[in-house]
Amino acid sequence: MNLAKTDVFEKYSLVYTWSSDDTKRDLALTTLRVALDTPDSFRTHRTSLDLAYDGSHRFLNLEAQVPYRQLKTSLRYEWTEGKKQLKGDLRTMGRNVGAVNAALKSDNSGRYEMAAQASYLDVQVLDWTGSLHMQGTKASAGGKLESFFHPPVQFSGDCHASRDAVTVSASVDSTPFSAELTGHVRKNRDSLVLKGEASYSAHGQEWKVVGVNGKYAAGASGTLDKHNAFLSIEVVAILTVEFSFALKRPFAPSIPTSRSSSPGTPS
Repeated sequence: MNLAKTDVFEKYSLVYTWSSDDTKRDLALTTLRVALDTPDSFRTHRTSLDLAYDGSHRFLNLEAQVPYRQLKTSLRYEWTEGKKQLKGDLRTMGRNVGAVNAALKSDNSGRYEMAAQASYLDVQVLDWTGSLHMQGTKASAGGKLESFFHPPVQFSGDCHASRDAVTVSASVDSTPFSAELTGHVRKNRDSLVLKGEASYSAHGQEWKVVGVNGKYAAGASGTLDKHNAFLSIEVVAILTVEFSFALKRPFAPSIPTSRSSSPGTPS
């Protein structure tokens, strides 16, 4: 066995610091730094840990490295009123091994913005951006999903609700498949009306349309309770299917109550 010295250095250097910073309005940060190194060496022997965190557990940032294969990693966590984020990565020999990032931003107007990314060996596995806006009885959403494994996919949707009705619309747009949907539901005490239409196209073929219509009504006729339901599903120019249902059942009419009185006693 032969042993040979492959590096030359004269000393070890150890740095340790601990500090607090409460000058920021939202976060009171505590910072810790520990680093071990060999100055003037031919090879990198640096081992370090940098940590910053908030005492209320709303923020954490961690960075670390070791000399083995020049491994470096970082992790960031933030959970404040306007921003929620989790981010991390791992690198070796200057190359990205994996990374993730998920973030949510919001404001007082009811608007939310979302983003998420994930990569492995410089390949984009996931890239999502989207938004959601809610105001009163209205809501709208949209987003885009991209990946190395499939073409981009675009999403959008709207919803409007009132006291007795809901209207929705949505769409999906991509190279292999696209679809659009509209629907309306109206409901009151004794009835419900449903109407919707969906259109879709796959692999560039002609668009196909599917329509749905439905009704339900309840009422009374004499001494009978009546329940009527109807549903129609139509694939335009291909198929139409209809269902209907009717139920009548007797109900017990209310019987007025009477009070007896003794002779001479006013009733």
